[in-house]
Amino acid sequence: MNCSLWLGFFAAFVLLVPLASGQTAAPLDETLARQSLSAKPARNPVKSVAPVVKRTHERRATKGLNVEVDVEVIHRTDGSTEEHTFMPLPILFVVNSDQLLDEVSRANVRKLAAIIQEISADGKASFSIQGHTSAEGDAKANQQLSERRAARIQALLAAEGVPMQTLVAIGLGEEVARFPDSAAESELQQDRRVLVVRMR
Repeated sequence: MNCSLWLGFFAAFVLLVPLASGQTAAPLDETLARQSLSAKPARNPVKSVAPVVKRTHERRATKGLNVEVDVEVIHRTDGSTEEHTFMPLPILFVVNSDQLLDEVSRANVRKLAAIIQEISADGKASFSIQGHTSAEGDAKANQQLSERRAARIQALLAAEGVPMQTLVAIGLGEEVARFPDSAAESELQQDRRVLVVRMR
């Protein structure tokens, strides 16, 4: 992956289920989040508006950063694909809820809001907030939960001063869950997430 591709990182929030009552989220890495969202997203040479057939995820090592990143590949009906790369950043939600679990999670949203405001000051950037869930439970309920979580982050960012017109919230439910509902809790945690994706 060349420099222009990995610079198109998309900041993400991983929604983790609390394992103990005293568990808290890790602080947001502001430098990494700023780097992730500053560059315009890399696109494949073929641009398409054809409907999405499916989304898949994979882990890849990166050049220039000593980390692995998640790559979301969007497959369309005309055979074209589009890649979005994002870095997981932790935030905790109450289980089966759109409520943030702790003050660290709330602080992370405030920090992210400040970063997005810096990046979108010229009015040219926009961001998609994508809600995801694990494969546990009913697919319809998971879809609704993912929509509520995405809308919650959208509302919290807007309350911190991010222009609402730069934010779009969508829920993808369990559509791109990487693990079956029988997986270990540590794996299921990785599928409970909200991604903040730079669209332009």
